[in-house]
Amino acid sequence: MEDVTNEALKYGQSIADAGVKMICALAIKDLYKNNISPIIDSWNLKKVDSDILEYNLQEYFQASYDHNSYVNTIVFKGQPKKLDELYIPLTIEKNSMDYKDNEAYIINEDKNLLLKLFTNYPRLMIVDSAGMGKSTIVKYLILKATQEGGPIPINIEMRKLKPETEKPVIDIIDFIGGELNLLSGGITKKQIIELLKDGNFLILFDGYDEITEELKAEITEKVQKFIKNTPNTKYLLTSRDESALDSFVGFQRFKIKPMKIEEAYDLIKKYDMNSDYSRILIEKIKEDKNIEILKEFLINPLLISLLYKTFVYEGEIPYKKTEFYNTVVHALFNDHDQTKGGAYKHPKKSGLEICGFKKILRALGWKTLVDGKIEFSFDELTKIVETVAVMTFSENIKASFIIDDLLHNVPLFCKDGNSYKWIHKSFMEYFAACYIYCDCETEVKLNILKKMSSNNIRINRYENFFDFYYDLDDSTFRSVLILPILDEFIKKYPEVYKDEYFKEKNDVYLKCRKSMDVFASVEIIKQEKDGNLTYKHHNSFEMSELLKLVINKKVDIFIDDFPNDIYSTYGHLVNLEDWMNLKVNDDITNIANSGEYFESIAANLIIIYRRYGFLLDFEKCKRFRGKIYDEIDMKKVDCLEF
Repeated sequence: MEDVTNEALKYGQSIADAGVKMICALAIKDLYKNNISPIIDSWNLKKVDSDILEYNLQEYFQASYDHNSYVNTIVFKGQPKKLDELYIPLTIEKNSMDYKDNEAYIINEDKNLLLKLFTNYPRLMIVDSAGMGKSTIVKYLILKATQEGGPIPINIEMRKLKPETEKPVIDIIDFIGGELNLLSGGITKKQIIELLKDGNFLILFDGYDEITEELKAEITEKVQKFIKNTPNTKYLLTSRDESALDSFVGFQRFKIKPMKIEEAYDLIKKYDMNSDYSRILIEKIKEDKNIEILKEFLINPLLISLLYKTFVYEGEIPYKKTEFYNTVVHALFNDHDQTKGGAYKHPKKSGLEICGFKKILRALGWKTLVDGKIEFSFDELTKIVETVAVMTFSENIKASFIIDDLLHNVPLFCKDGNSYKWIHKSFMEYFAACYIYCDCETEVKLNILKKMSSNNIRINRYENFFDFYYDLDDSTFRSVLILPILDEFIKKYPEVYKDEYFKEKNDVYLKCRKSMDVFASVEIIKQEKDGNLTYKHHNSFEMSELLKLVINKKVDIFIDDFPNDIYSTYGHLVNLEDWMNLKVNDDITNIANSGEYFESIAANLIIIYRRYGFLLDFEKCKRFRGKIYDEIDMKKVDCLEF
């Protein structure tokens, strides 16, 4: 009976898929007819050339639609699943300094969404952390634009702008030409330029952070030149946060709103695969006394999927991100979860047991992180795996066997066309952190951590690595990375705002102004075109960026006793008529320190800077620094006693 039911379900699904494909084909015809055909008709081509062009372009849009209709997910062992089966509408919100400016758009089936979003913001970027759903939004918008007949979507995965061979970076027009000439060709570079100049196009640059560092400047220059020459085209760029993004002038930043708890539950149910595990997991979460700890994971779609995967495998809820990833690796390696009632170990072609395989993964994560790549040709991946095998004393194992295991038996890699890549960049970062923690001698470990945190560009680049490393080795993280910040802060804090004049100021506002002054040089700039005030800041201490990483780690070093009137005080600066470039400092003659404006400026900067972790509490920092030194001294004593 069960077989009959399954066959019926498969038949029903095949009928539904055929219907969707037919509707999609009609939508693509409309997309071409309404947006492209009028432009091509004006070229007065021969009918045969026009027909070839039409066929080729429609095939591209169909292939793009099919490709973006599926997502790879670790929950289903890398097997592609339909996006619409798993998608929970995500919300993007404007990343504004003004707390009142909370403009947001739900990425859902609203027929006016694309029109509203790209009319208001023809150039926008979505900047957020790992696993929040940036690429998922790109896929969803491509499907939506295709279904609704415009704008014409073209997706550019930015890591692919560098070809597999040693050729230079691909010109953007040439790359688009390669995408559109999917089959037998037929469209020229000149014609592409004409289409982009006159057509209703949406170019999606996905994964700016995945460009290797040595190519970032060159690719950025080519992309910006392309954007400048196609002013009528709409653009969406996605990335993790990087300082280089500031060079994309005219792009409005958005971030992805954290998922609400009910949305997290809905996503867990979608992963359920008709079992009872989602109900049990949701009940456990609701009853869990550590729900506040779990909330950090329930806002992030990737971590929600890993939470589900680890629960199905172990029947328990882990409370650290590193525990999620470790359990997922074990679940994939053992090809086992609680729903199957027993373990079945798929034979590994490499012959490795889990300890040896994890050692390979750690070295592979570190090697690819250092190289700055997550996608490879087969030959590139083979060379890297051969190098890693030597690093882990596994050179007697064929690289092709390890790659086969990575693709099929422990699918942490997937194949995309002719390329091979980590199933998610965060797995590379997790294993890299494990490599430094598990496989490096103490002195090497300390030198690597110091080098990786030597400037803001590197800290941004390795932010997720550091997040994993804190979970693995919080003691070393504190002593090597946090302690120098505290030493610098405690040294400089008493040297600012020392004049007797400031003793009359509100204690909390003064504390915040002093805290900010240690780490940042701030200017208030009045915009001539609209009279609004904006803030330009420069971080005067590079490692202050590391403070962002510990905000969610329950480290008690930050100011948290803000005045109740902070938001009413916030708005008083609108009366400033004459300020253009006002530096905020402790000069008592500075208008920024007058009785009228001292608290207003402090309120504005508090609202801005507490998001970035710069608001350190002097007394708390002294206490926490003392604990770190005590911990260091205890380790020395333990070593001597041994």
